[in-house]
Amino acid sequence: MIVEQLISKMDTVTGGFNGLAVRQPEFLTGMLGQNASVYMIALAALAVTAWLGGNILRSPLGRALRANRDSELSAKSLGIDVARYRLVAFAISAGMTGLGGGIYALYAGRLAPSAFGLQLSVQLMLLIMVGGLASLRGAMFGAIFVSLLPQAIAMLRGWLPEAIANAPGLESGMLGFLLVVFLIYEPEGIDGRFRKLWVYFEQFPLYRKASFQDQRSYTRTERLH
Repeated sequence: MIVEQLISKMDTVTGGFNGLAVRQPEFLTGMLGQNASVYMIALAALAVTAWLGGNILRSPLGRALRANRDSELSAKSLGIDVARYRLVAFAISAGMTGLGGGIYALYAGRLAPSAFGLQLSVQLMLLIMVGGLASLRGAMFGAIFVSLLPQAIAMLRGWLPEAIANAPGLESGMLGFLLVVFLIYEPEGIDGRFRKLWVYFEQFPLYRKASFQDQRSYTRTERLH
């Protein structure tokens, strides 16, 4: 919120509350139109980042990052420089996020501080939690879910009483409610449910019911024994 206020006050650099217009791409606009050109750029960026992310996960770097995530003490015992790999993870994440922000600027056509409020932060967190943590496929599932959610809420307003449908903050409340529901009932997100269904159909009709029961979770200290 402090950064948002600073950006709003820097009129000469950021345009203040009015923001700045974003120059649209010209190399594809003539053939496809503005919306289609932005879509093609986003699709190409998705393909590149998914390919890059998949290769990182299968590389020694990815294995070191997963070890660092699961148990910092165990990673240190294997000779992994925890601080260094945390910095690398932050740099990769920031780079991909910056690329996504640039494409969002092309999509929006205009950037202003009001476009990056608390609700957008909640949506991004909901995207990851609903899609599934530590999963490239889960990020895609979460993006589809979050993009369709406003349309679903708009349709839901027609079924709700007028006092509730017109209440301010209904969309933010629904986002928070869904986040809590997924954290309690589906902590692995949509991707976790997808993987369970995939295994179910692979083993059908010889599946075992115990395969789909939640396993006991261990604390960090218990995993070291």
